[in-house]
Amino acid sequence: MNLKDLLKCISKEISPQNNRRISTTITRITSSPCPIEEMGIILSSFNSANEAILSSSSHAGQIIADLVALMTKETGLATELKFSLPKMIERNHLKRYGKEPEPTLILWLTNTVITKASKQKLHNIVDQVEIFDNVDECIDNLISMNNQKVFLIVSCLHMNIIPSIWQIPQLLCIYVLCKDAIKHDGNYQNVYTIYYDENDLMKQLDDDIKLHSNVDNTLPMRILSKSSNEKSCRDLNSDEYVSFIWFQLLIEILILMPDTEDAKNSMINECLLCYKNNNNELNKINCFKETYCSEKTIDWYTKDSFVYRLLNTALRTENIDIIFKFRYFIKNLHNNLISLQKYSTQMLSSPKFTVFRGQHLSNSELKMLLSNIGGLISMNSFLSTTLNRNLALTFAGDGSRSPLLESVLFQLECNTITNRKPFASTNTSESEILFSIGAIFRIENIGKLKDNNNIWFINLMSVDDNENETHMKELTDHLMENISPNPTVESIAAILSTMGECQKAQKYYEMALKNIPSNDVSNIARITTCIGDCEKDSNLALKAYTDALQLEQQSSNQSSIAIAHLYERIGVTNFKLFNYEDALGFHKKALEIYHNESLSPEESCFALAYYNIGRVYNKLDDKQSALDNLEKSIEIFSKSSLLVEPNLALIYNELSSVHLSLKNYDISLVYLEIALDINMKSPYLTKKLSIARNYFDIGLVLYEKRTADEKSLETLQKAAESYGKILPIDRETLAQIHDNMAMIYCRQREWIRAIQAYAKSCEYRFGHKRKNDFYIVNSTCLN
Repeated sequence: MNLKDLLKCISKEISPQNNRRISTTITRITSSPCPIEEMGIILSSFNSANEAILSSSSHAGQIIADLVALMTKETGLATELKFSLPKMIERNHLKRYGKEPEPTLILWLTNTVITKASKQKLHNIVDQVEIFDNVDECIDNLISMNNQKVFLIVSCLHMNIIPSIWQIPQLLCIYVLCKDAIKHDGNYQNVYTIYYDENDLMKQLDDDIKLHSNVDNTLPMRILSKSSNEKSCRDLNSDEYVSFIWFQLLIEILILMPDTEDAKNSMINECLLCYKNNNNELNKINCFKETYCSEKTIDWYTKDSFVYRLLNTALRTENIDIIFKFRYFIKNLHNNLISLQKYSTQMLSSPKFTVFRGQHLSNSELKMLLSNIGGLISMNSFLSTTLNRNLALTFAGDGSRSPLLESVLFQLECNTITNRKPFASTNTSESEILFSIGAIFRIENIGKLKDNNNIWFINLMSVDDNENETHMKELTDHLMENISPNPTVESIAAILSTMGECQKAQKYYEMALKNIPSNDVSNIARITTCIGDCEKDSNLALKAYTDALQLEQQSSNQSSIAIAHLYERIGVTNFKLFNYEDALGFHKKALEIYHNESLSPEESCFALAYYNIGRVYNKLDDKQSALDNLEKSIEIFSKSSLLVEPNLALIYNELSSVHLSLKNYDISLVYLEIALDINMKSPYLTKKLSIARNYFDIGLVLYEKRTADEKSLETLQKAAESYGKILPIDRETLAQIHDNMAMIYCRQREWIRAIQAYAKSCEYRFGHKRKNDFYIVNSTCLN
């Protein structure tokens, strides 16, 4: 296979998004002779997009490996580009977990050859083991492991590195392996342990890793504070409520998705990849592959298996990609509990029953529970409990691991009649009761056990359907609006999009696109539109919308309304690209279709069309036309049945902008304050950015007004604080905020504060304080 053939294979394997990003390069190479000097550019383009490429296709990874080998052979350039595919694939796989599947790594720095048997012993403890004979490489890798727990083994010869590394936060334990007795360094003997026998070291290493992994293997849960729980969703001032409920909806969707062999294979392949170096676990995975049946799901989950560990890690880190791969197992386990519930209920002497769970909690988790008594807790995993209190106490421990881990006994009061999540008895010898994922309880009280002051007692009360409905139905209905009753991959994408997780949503929309038959043009157009909605790059979004428009116009089931909506999207995207005349033309086309379809004049599509036309006129400096269209939009949205209409805030923002340009400062401020009030009441996750922008705009209007400098500074400070809490950090906007604060200080002749504000602006804009900053800010103030 030659280079061009390989490039063509890659273009077929990678996702449409990445395909667009490198298609120009591929086209150039495959359509004409390619100079050798361009080969480096090609590899660089793949190198820069490698993570996205590998995320979309593991097969593409192998093709790229072939490409690199061929490139080396033909040009010799590949070696110069540091294109390390195996490391890249492994790093990419780990990133998909957010944290690693088992976030523990063993590093071994040694001056001797490590035997194959020793390596295998380490791999049987954890999957990730890296061995170094170079001190600098070892330290560089140790420093780069930001999200991992690292256990380091060093030989006697390399003990001199301990003083320089022992305080690195990700380094938990240091073990020194020596053949002969040595003298301890009195300054550091508390931070490492010396072993003269490798087997003793291995045993202690295994015990230490199990102890520390208990911190991460605590129960995945999410808490909703009492204050948030008592509000209706339209009155919430944070995204806490939405974050609490979205996981519940995600699991509901996964359980309703069809059960397929592909889903099973996807899960098995993920497990094989996670434990590729661990022979013990690989044997268990192969056993699972050969013998698993849905009736045995509970057995596989309740024993300490690879399934339990990987699934709980994914649930704890809320990693949607891995949770999605385990949907086959999640659904089977949930359905098993439903099947067994009737029998289990008959075993109980009363509809009301109490179960217990003993476990360790990290100190931070315990503090979070203590500060939220009266709030709700969602168990974001399958919850294993027992009817036997004494047995639960044995799992809680004796408190000896405090403060790293706190011993805790949960007492859960349940009701078979009102409990919404299925549960079943799964182990009669241990009186085990297993609840399905997502069980919700109220935190009643927390304290120390009367008979053992070393163990915490947490009393939880199950929350019934009526209580759930009172507080959650409105938000749940909103989040489920775009979810099909027969959910698919597209449903996952839709809920991620609603949650503001556009990058993740785009990945699932692209997955859904692959499942649509090529002759189903209308649905291909619809999903392509959704991909455009998720795209951050305006040029790529415009291409997606244009492609969707062409498909919709070719469809035998052509929808005029769908075409109008695409005109709107193309208009909005052209607006973002400063193509205002083009934007105006597309918005007017959309409005014309709405009129031709004889829709009710109170339809929201009219309001959005008038709003979009109004803001284009504002940019074209036709202020009267802008006001006319924006006021029409306000009139329609004001009649909306929704108690909080977020689009209203956008219109008031635009009206404020028009009046600001007309120097009607008081009117501009009134509209901004109305917009801020609407955004503060919004239940949507995107409201944080809207609120921050409102504060910034209010500060700017007050600055322009020149009669309220203190109020302007106060509001700009709120804007800076709000933007500072939004990830990723918008450094340019924060720089602009501090620029304006500095100008106000200059106007007040507060030179020191002005200099400080400009310095802060430079810090955001350039990433660090530069030598010339003082000169820059002084010159600005003097001018």
